[in-house]
Amino acid sequence: MSRQVQPFLYFLLLKSVLILFACCERENNRDVNWPDYDPSPLQLEIPPGFPPAIIPADNPLTQKGVNLGRKLYHDKILHIDGLLSCSSCHLQEYGFTTPGSAILPHINLAWSRNFMWDGKFNMINVNLEYVSLFEVEDFMQTDVSRLIEHEHYPGLFHEAFGVKEITSREIAYALAQFMRTQISGSARYDLILAGGIGTPVFTGQELWGYELFFTEKGDCFHCHGNKLFTDNKFYNIGLDSLFEGSNKRLYLTTGNPDRSRKI
Repeated sequence: MSRQVQPFLYFLLLKSVLILFACCERENNRDVNWPDYDPSPLQLEIPPGFPPAIIPADNPLTQKGVNLGRKLYHDKILHIDGLLSCSSCHLQEYGFTTPGSAILPHINLAWSRNFMWDGKFNMINVNLEYVSLFEVEDFMQTDVSRLIEHEHYPGLFHEAFGVKEITSREIAYALAQFMRTQISGSARYDLILAGGIGTPVFTGQELWGYELFFTEKGDCFHCHGNKLFTDNKFYNIGLDSLFEGSNKRLYLTTGNPDRSRKI
């Protein structure tokens, strides 16, 4: 090797080492600037008369986890094309659904055991985390690298979960935490039933509807008789004749024609 080439090679080697060192230093500084892991618990405010919430041991509610989930819920970064967020279809002003559509409302999910319109996720041990992971990976097809490279999200995930690398799991867990806080327990109806000084009362028409709902004449209360207005089961309400074959709800899930009669 000529003496003229050697200095040039040494220069390239030194430059490469310095660049590598600078990258590592920048990455380390990035970690240092992240907020500390903060698992401070968040106490879910359960309305009177509601059963215990379903909260898995591996994803307890935390203040930072719920805040992160709320941010993700409203951020289009989760969508593969950046076109939609969860809140694009699940509008808070309409009970976290879209009027006139088949969008299921994201309320009181802390007590749900069956998920999706067709009962797709009604197996034992399936929870909101499992469903949220499906939404992230299959429906939204989230590009996790965009969150990893984001200016703020890596620090927020470290603060909420103590992780240095974001995965679909942490995204799903944050969403599940937030959705468990979306509770309908203080509507006018709830306030009327709670009673007390200054609470509203039924109008004449509302009282007539209430009595119709909770008597055999209306026959609504057998399935919608508790505080949650659901027993998380599927029933045939006479619409099975409107659908054929695989278009029937539980047929899509089970392939069983008998079960497809449940709506």
